[in-house]
Amino acid sequence: MFDWNNTGSWPYDALDHIFLGNALMAFGKVLFGEQWTGRELRANIFVSGPLPDTADEAKYSQQSRASRLLLLHRPDLVPGGLESIEGNTNRPPQIIFTDEQWRAAVDVAAEQSKASAGEIARAQGARLAVREHAAFGRLPTFAQGDDGDFHQIKQIRWNTPRFEKWLTGCKISPVDTYGGFTTDVGLRLWIFVGKDELSALTTATSATLPDADQKTGPLAFKKAFRAIVEASPDHPVVSKKELAQMASKFDISGRQAGSIRLKVLEEEFPALVSKIWKAPGRRPKK
Repeated sequence: MFDWNNTGSWPYDALDHIFLGNALMAFGKVLFGEQWTGRELRANIFVSGPLPDTADEAKYSQQSRASRLLLLHRPDLVPGGLESIEGNTNRPPQIIFTDEQWRAAVDVAAEQSKASAGEIARAQGARLAVREHAAFGRLPTFAQGDDGDFHQIKQIRWNTPRFEKWLTGCKISPVDTYGGFTTDVGLRLWIFVGKDELSALTTATSATLPDADQKTGPLAFKKAFRAIVEASPDHPVVSKKELAQMASKFDISGRQAGSIRLKVLEEEFPALVSKIWKAPGRRPKK
């Protein structure tokens, strides 16, 4: 996991390239001014939402998080630490909590989530600004190879959902960097951005949060597709040909358009998933 706390462990900036972590910090400062504390980018590493009501319902990762929260914030409840049971092939490892200990951990997690909501929102604002500029070609991005050389990342890569992992870990896989002749999907190449472009984009006069009404990209396509479904609920959506045309219009791939379409239908219009889809307003052919 990338260590946002230890800036001394980050890769060095180069003559014409700035490390992604430093670029995110620069965007955060200019977008949010005095509100930006520098802690934002590490906030979501420690805050992962509420814990389950009981320890029995929790996964081992949640139990581990609860244990850390108690040791940090309620050491009075764990003077001798917590008992744990090692896992085996038949069951996962487990940490043992009393009811009082678990309730305390749930309370601490809730307080942290509430206190960190602003930090998480600002961190997401900085990340989305970088993604938008990279996807639209305004901010060139590069992967640093094992030899120290820089290889430009195609801007269309930033229109995939994988960008979230790249922006939280500051690394990208060789397959996303170089293309199809490698199958290495490990996130191991450091990401950098163009120095001059970053400087131009992070001046006080040019830096803005991503436009909620952006005209292209996955979010714009999702919004348009949802509008089609809502406007024609009986015979809502589009043929494969029209879906491909929409994908081209919104500057995303056909596969990505299909994925977004399915996700919208399954999550927001589950009753319509099994219907025959045609263009809006058209009756199915008999």
